[in-house]
Amino acid sequence: MGKMPSEIGGFSQVEYLAVFITILFGVVASEFFVGWGNMLRRREHSKPYWLHLILTSFSFLTLIQNWYGIWPRTYYINHNFLYFFYSMVPMLTFHLITVALFPNVDGDKKIDYKAYYEKNVRLLFILYAIYFALTISSSFVYVDKGNIVAQNILRSCGVVFSLCIVYFYKVRWLQIAFAIISYLALFQFILSIPK
Repeated sequence: MGKMPSEIGGFSQVEYLAVFITILFGVVASEFFVGWGNMLRRREHSKPYWLHLILTSFSFLTLIQNWYGIWPRTYYINHNFLYFFYSMVPMLTFHLITVALFPNVDGDKKIDYKAYYEKNVRLLFILYAIYFALTISSSFVYVDKGNIVAQNILRSCGVVFSLCIVYFYKVRWLQIAFAIISYLALFQFILSIPK
């Protein structure tokens, strides 16, 4: 079986594959903007919830950090199909997170974001646990930069904390603590990304 050409008409295979991943990031990011836009446009028909807003912004910032942090991994996406496929799995997870965070908007139906959040809290934190576990496994699949041990300790804490909330999903202070600690960890993680 022959080898794929590394370039066709000045367009490298890495660039070609990265375009698809970029589109996936864009689709997921647009879900956040549509969700927030619906909250603003339909404010007379919706009742926002502060914890929901905090977790939507945390999820979006994590998506952006993920986009920024995958730059060194782009090198691997054309090594084989599994690297390419694996690079898309976090985007699927983020898409499912947006489904858990933002309801479908039907006409003039009132939306209570607290009720929607409470209905989906277990699903949301299962998805957070999956995302954090994926980031841990990614550090072994790809050659990552920075202090991988410290990063994986933070990620492991995210998995454990998320799973605790799945089990104790009615304990509100645990969710608030998750939000606070996650923001602190995210900012620490962003600061530790190599330049």
